[in-house]
Amino acid sequence: MHYTSWTRRTEHGADLLVEDGPDVLAHFSHDGVNGTALVQGETWTSVHDPEKGASLTRPSGETYELIGQLTKDHEFQASLRGTPLRLINEQRNDWIIEDASGTKIAQFSGGNNGVRRAILEFESDHEGDLETDQTIALSWFVRLLLEHRLDKSSWAILGTVLLFAIVGIIAILFIV
Repeated sequence: MHYTSWTRRTEHGADLLVEDGPDVLAHFSHDGVNGTALVQGETWTSVHDPEKGASLTRPSGETYELIGQLTKDHEFQASLRGTPLRLINEQRNDWIIEDASGTKIAQFSGGNNGVRRAILEFESDHEGDLETDQTIALSWFVRLLLEHRLDKSSWAILGTVLLFAIVGIIAILFIV
C-alpha cells in the first residue's frame, strides 16, 4: 500500500482506509483516553495520554507504543511490536518517519487540511517495510499526533481572539 487515510470521525469512531478506500484496515472508537480498535475481527485496546504518548495492545499482549508529549515534542520514539521508529517534525506541519538506520520510510503533514484525513504516505521503496498491524498502529499514532497539534493551535487562536475582544470592549468603553 502506498498510503493510509481516515474517514471522518462520527460518534461511532473512524475507519482507517487503504489509500482512499474502500478497503478498511481497522475501525477505531474511543471514550476519552481509552478506546478500542477492531482489526480483522480482533479487538485491540488503545490508550493515550497527551503528556506521555499512546499505546495499542492486542489480545495476545503484543504492544505498539508512541513515546512523547503529543502537544509539544518535535520528535517521538515509536515501538511497533519491537520495531523502532522515529517521528520527526521537520518544519511546522511536516513530519517524516525514519527507521532505526535513519532512513526515511514515510511522511505525513498537518497542512492543507491534513488533520481531517491524516494521510500517512510511504516512500515507494519502503512500502512493504512494515507489516499491516504495524502500519495500522503507526497510522493511529499519526492521527493522534495531528489532532493534538490542531487542538493546541485552536486554543491559541481562541485565546488571541478573546484577548482582542476584551481590548476592543475596553477601548469602546473609554471612547464612549
